[in-house]
Amino acid sequence: MSNVTQTGAVGEVVVTQTGQEAAVTVVTARGPAGSEASVTNANVNAAIDDDPAATRAALELGSAALADTGTGASNVILGNDARLTDARTPTAHASSHVTGGTDKIRDASAAQDGLMTTTFAAKLNGIEAGADVTDATNVNAAGAVMESDYTPSHSILVQQSGTGSPSSLQVGNNTLVGRLSGGGSAINDLSASQVRTLLNVEDGADVTDAANVASTINGATAKTTLVDADETVLTDSAASFGLKKVTFANVFAYILTKLEAAASIVFTGQLRSTNQTAATSDALMTRDLSDTRYHKTAVLDAEVSFVSTTTFTDIPMTASKNPDGIAFLGFTVEANAQYSFTAILDCYEEANPRNQKFRLSIPTGTVYSICLQATGVGTSNTYHFGTIQNQDLLNALSTGSFGGMVIIQAVIRTGANAGNIILRAAQTASSATGFTIRAGSSVSISKKA
Repeated sequence: MSNVTQTGAVGEVVVTQTGQEAAVTVVTARGPAGSEASVTNANVNAAIDDDPAATRAALELGSAALADTGTGASNVILGNDARLTDARTPTAHASSHVTGGTDKIRDASAAQDGLMTTTFAAKLNGIEAGADVTDATNVNAAGAVMESDYTPSHSILVQQSGTGSPSSLQVGNNTLVGRLSGGGSAINDLSASQVRTLLNVEDGADVTDAANVASTINGATAKTTLVDADETVLTDSAASFGLKKVTFANVFAYILTKLEAAASIVFTGQLRSTNQTAATSDALMTRDLSDTRYHKTAVLDAEVSFVSTTTFTDIPMTASKNPDGIAFLGFTVEANAQYSFTAILDCYEEANPRNQKFRLSIPTGTVYSICLQATGVGTSNTYHFGTIQNQDLLNALSTGSFGGMVIIQAVIRTGANAGNIILRAAQTASSATGFTIRAGSSVSISKKA
């Protein structure tokens, strides 16, 4: 037996085999580095006997290595032990592997294996034997269509009623698919004539046709009062007579330019009273457009009363009844112009004596000369007459009984400011018994220069 030269830790057993012989070495002491104590077969048993527990631990043997064989609780069982063979029927335990059991096998899913669930089983039971998703019966039952449903060329499927399968409709050239009015009418390909009937368009319709255009214009809603922003159409001679639009503001400006260029307008016709004959009534009337003189009258359209007030108030009237569109008895005047102004008022005083006063509201810088005359009821006497130079307040009318006619005349010269000239009125002394200016009273103005 050769010496053991393996390097094992103290207490380790090293087995060395040479040919058919084996030697067991227990390292019990360590010498200098690189050397170990040598143990022979002769003293192995003695070493085991000295410390069997250490030897078993070194060999990693449990306590069973010391036990005898047999059938006792502390014996090691042999391979031919009769207890290892049991021919009995296993105990039933299937219920432990299903839902509610103690050892349930997991359900199968797309992500894991397992037992089939009732949900999956129900799905499988609902699939017919030899199922084919392309089977025509199955496709129809699912409400789908197949290529074979479109056998005719250029066809579509239509549902002619609320039940049953759709049918194929072949669409011809130059046709549209639709359904004409009428009970039970089917969906069909419609001819051009039928489509025009549906659209309520005449055969050969042309939106540029003169009759169609005239009919459209005649059928449009009428407007009686034009404003500058309203538009009309024209053909533009400067753009190959293309269609254009223009506002009435531009139309009016164009017409005015043409009239001014003409310098004058000549009116020819018969001007005569009822007792004139045609022979004596021929007249030629010519007006120079550069002449800016004019005459206007505003007539009071409703009675106006003044009660318990000495504060001057503009005499109101309906704006649409005033030629200048203002809502008071008066007019709009230009700057640096001359006018003659006349007011004829039918005044009724509910008490005696007369209790009235009048004033003109004028633009800043305007001067005028004015005359006031009043007559009593049933008489022609002049109760007040006077001339006031450049005064805005007329003398009060305080004589006479129950009112009557009031006539105001003035020559007016405006300054640098344009504006309104408006007649105003009030009581001379505040009284619950008022006075009234009756409807039909009027003011007139004439531009002189």
